[in-house]
Amino acid sequence: SLVVATPNRIELFDILTRENWRSLFPQMEGIRQIEFSPGGNWLVSSSYTGTEETGHVTSLEQWYGIDLKPLGVFGVVERGLSDMEFSSNGLTLITAFSTTVEEESSVEFWDVPSWSISNTLRVGSVLDLSISNFGQRMATSPHRYGISMWNIEDPVSMVFRNPTAFTSAITMAQFSPDGSLLATAHYDGSTRIWNAFDGTLIRTMRADSVVESLAFSPDGSLLATSSSFDDYLVRIWRVDNGELLRTLVGHSVGVDHLLFSPFGDMLVSGSHDGQIIIWGIRP
Repeated sequence: SLVVATPNRIELFDILTRENWRSLFPQMEGIRQIEFSPGGNWLVSSSYTGTEETGHVTSLEQWYGIDLKPLGVFGVVERGLSDMEFSSNGLTLITAFSTTVEEESSVEFWDVPSWSISNTLRVGSVLDLSISNFGQRMATSPHRYGISMWNIEDPVSMVFRNPTAFTSAITMAQFSPDGSLLATAHYDGSTRIWNAFDGTLIRTMRADSVVESLAFSPDGSLLATSSSFDDYLVRIWRVDNGELLRTLVGHSVGVDHLLFSPFGDMLVSGSHDGQIIIWGIRP
């Protein structure tokens, strides 16, 4: 199935027939993000309301099991959610909350069995986070002008921090499936691949537009990137040498979501106008 979030509901599609076979209706509207736990036992949605003047409120809701039984709201936080992701073992949900008050921004670690906050990391504003599939590392982007790498085993500690210039602000980061690489997307049209252990820059790939989203294929051999503001293309790159393999044309507005299927034979792209395209990935 392909699971898609709209502002007021969650839609489940058969990816082959493209038929909508189920809809979920969260208690709170303004859905911003959904995340499945690695084993698929849990689905969590975040809903986001308010303004900078009135303050933001984030509501976290959960569904459980293969039948996605609704269990309702388990957390209400009076800050805006920037990003969330499950740990690789599915036992922790990691959320980044940001406000205009730097000291109130934090990364929260939720213990999944009890759905209570087990740890809070005060790192200032975090606009994007990514968790390694092996669970020991977390990458965060503060203010989009740098990338910080954390060891999130107890105790949490910083491994390194790489700043970037204003013109190359980061839009997104993602670990490779084996956790050895970190890819970052940038406003200046570049995609950079880093050594996730020491922060060394390995290579830079260049596009002609803001890079808004990226995704590794399950085997780590391919990297898909998507663009906005100058062109609306999806590009497929070889990870080992940075070669541009394909440029996919089909969207008419900015593409802000990319996702490979579990076997790597399909790529899904979603754009700002709500259009979703499924691409076949051939050897």
